[in-house]
Amino acid sequence: MFERYDLLLLPTVPTTAWPAEGPDIAVMARERTVPIPYTSVFNDTGHPAITVPAGLAPDGLPCAVQLVAPPRRDEPALAAALVVESAHGPLRPPVFASAQVAASAG
Repeated sequence: MFERYDLLLLPTVPTTAWPAEGPDIAVMARERTVPIPYTSVFNDTGHPAITVPAGLAPDGLPCAVQLVAPPRRDEPALAAALVVESAHGPLRPPVFASAQVAASAG
């Protein structure tokens, strides 16, 4: 595949980030919806890969992408990561629900 493409751009996980309060693990286990990262295959094959923030999803939670390069070619992944990160800027810190409630009451 790297004969045709310089990099792969893939999701890091199949969901956006969890809310700041964390996931409901019991519900996720019962419904079998625990997200498995898509990174392990590249850990096993030795392909250089990097995950970078890629903005916010419609629900306001951050999402990320991973960039994967051919074996022993770290430079293209790192250069592309800089471009993606620069395009979206830094992520803002999460706002906890308890802080939102306190702010609205104050």
